Amino acid sequence: MAWPLLTGPTGAAQGDLVKSWNYERFAGSLASDLLDVLEEEEGWRAKLDGRAARTRAELSPLIDPSVLSEALM
Repeated sequence: MAWPLLTGPTGAAQGDLVKSWNYERFAGSLASDLLDVLEEEEGWRAKLDGRAARTRAELSPLIDPSVLSEALM
C-alpha cells in the first residue's frame, strides 16, 4: 500500500491512518459534457500551437472512465 506516501507528508502515524481509512472516500466524477468541453478547448489549444485541431473521434479515447471506476473501488 502507499502508507509511506501518506504518513510522510501528513506526519500522521500509520496506525491512525489505517483506522480512519474506511471513513475516507474519493468524491470525483466525470462531467457528462466532458467530451464537449474537451472538443471546444482543443480548437483553442490547436490554434495556439499552430496545428490542426483533433477531431471528436480522436479526442474521445483520451477520456478513460476505467481510471475513475478503479478509484471508486
